[in-house]
Amino acid sequence: MYYRLTYNNSWQGHKAGDGILCAKRPLDIGQTAACDVAIPESDLYEPLLFATILPLESDGWCIVRRTDSFDITVNGKPLMSALQLHDGDSICFSGFGNAVQFTFNIRKDSDYDDASGVVVYHQPRRRALAIASIVTVVALLVACYAIYSSRNNNGIHNVNLDSYNASVYHIVTDYVMLVKDTIIEGVVDEIVVESAAFENPLSATCFLTDDGKFVTARHCIEPWVADESWDGAFEMAMPAEVRLAVLAETANRNGEGKWRVRTHCTISRDGESYEYLSDDFFINREHDLVLQLGSRERPLWLRTIIPVANRRDMELGDLVYVESPKGLKGAFAMADIEDLNRFDQQTNRDIAILGYPQKENDNEALTLTFGNSQHIALDGVSSRIKGCIQMSAQINQGNSGGPILALIGNKIKVIGIVSKVDIYASQGTFWAVPATEITHATQSKTNDDELSSQDLYRR
Repeated sequence: MYYRLTYNNSWQGHKAGDGILCAKRPLDIGQTAACDVAIPESDLYEPLLFATILPLESDGWCIVRRTDSFDITVNGKPLMSALQLHDGDSICFSGFGNAVQFTFNIRKDSDYDDASGVVVYHQPRRRALAIASIVTVVALLVACYAIYSSRNNNGIHNVNLDSYNASVYHIVTDYVMLVKDTIIEGVVDEIVVESAAFENPLSATCFLTDDGKFVTARHCIEPWVADESWDGAFEMAMPAEVRLAVLAETANRNGEGKWRVRTHCTISRDGESYEYLSDDFFINREHDLVLQLGSRERPLWLRTIIPVANRRDMELGDLVYVESPKGLKGAFAMADIEDLNRFDQQTNRDIAILGYPQKENDNEALTLTFGNSQHIALDGVSSRIKGCIQMSAQINQGNSGGPILALIGNKIKVIGIVSKVDIYASQGTFWAVPATEITHATQSKTNDDELSSQDLYRR
């Protein structure tokens, strides 16, 4: 027994009558990239997870509301929290400019295999037999290729990665400063207006490339760009680093001179130690969004890379690098676009992650974690990757900024940098900035605060 959720509207490549079949695993409905069923997005709001259909311990399924922001009805009645679904139920999502409807049907036939997960069907049943024949032939070809590939590519699990350990470093960010340019005796100088220590210093991972760059995730040195907790309403509730970042961005937007917010970072390993300010790192700000929050009477501005509406590219900005001391080079070679294309076409897309995950008893131990990568999508216009790459591995806080290695042909390359865990997807899912963004950042040199757009009242 399984169910079919049928689209009653046509949008985003789906036609009315298309359906998704599911049985045992939860199915998410919403606007986030990880959702199984997509709801149209609004330019004025942050993408949301609307609802989840869950299997019951007894036979049947229920729908659980996951947002308070929009209307969800079942058979015309508001869904308050959770409700058991029955054959023929009508589910409607509205409140964002469009009303989207689905029909829920319970089915019992041989078309669905419980072990296959979610299957999307766009074809009428009269074509099912022909399609099944084609699928069978393709499956046999894929199986043959997989057997051949497995004999010629044993995957990164069987590669000794010890030689890379010495190129993986801790990066700790411990305090933040608010700085303003001031004219003193006719000379422009900067003064520190305010500084604040982090209550808990930010500990993450950094790695050294073979061309002498320390690379990490941007939110490891500028944590405010990934902050989602502050809603813009209660200034006293802001973390210190967010408050100072808001003061600087707001002063710049109001024409009150040149303000900056910077952090102090230490990169270290086995007695080596290198100190940097966040200003020393190259930061590509072309994906940034500057949000207007606060109130209409007293707007506050905050710079972010958290995706909003259709801006799936924003998280590509979660990457920074700084040139290492002269002569210092590491073992990590960065993948280029040809490498990533080749990796994406391999049957074996296993990955290895090196880093310093924060653990209850020990956050000093370098850890090797294995996982796998999802499909890598190009933007369709240039040779750039469309957005961050979805991957699966058991990572923890502290892995951020770490290198993601893959065996491409017979070479080990860094294909991405650990960015953030996907809170909307299943456990172990995370996003990675593709390694090609380092090359793009090096070539573009767009370290400019003015390259960001604006939006109103995201939260």
